[in-house]
Amino acid sequence: MSKTPRRAARRNLPAFSEWLKRKLDDLAREEKKSLRRLIEDSGANRASLYRWQKLTNDMDGPQREQLDRAFDLLGIPEEDRVVPYGYLGFTVASASERLSQYEAAMERANAILNLNLTPAQRTEYQRALDDITAAHQAAMERFFKRAEEDMAKAREEDEAERGNPND
Repeated sequence: MSKTPRRAARRNLPAFSEWLKRKLDDLAREEKKSLRRLIEDSGANRASLYRWQKLTNDMDGPQREQLDRAFDLLGIPEEDRVVPYGYLGFTVASASERLSQYEAAMERANAILNLNLTPAQRTEYQRALDDITAAHQAAMERFFKRAEEDMAKAREEDEAERGNPND
């Protein structure tokens, strides 16, 4: 994936840099470590983290994958990433926000069913919602089945390559 482009809309690299400096300082203080030791112990790329603390809007911002990896290694939870990702112009939604969007859609659909509808409309809308829910569940089941099959196949291939002692 490419870097945050220089002319990206809604980006503020200096604000991101300031946020990162404060966050790293806070993490180091919490763990009673120097900034250097915190970064080294985490396994995050030290050069990138130092460079990201000095960004200007004339520069390219970090790549999303690099940032995700660094934040994962530093133990920065997803809910704490919304603000810095916003500075970079990334579209973000925490896991709880994504779930709430789905829940909000379901609440809205159920609210529609509670409107003053004709019996025919209510039946039609309920059937449509049931079909959507069933299709979603079926798609998820296909996804899980395929993933489990692929993981089992990969395990078998790994065991075959290593020479499974159970043979």
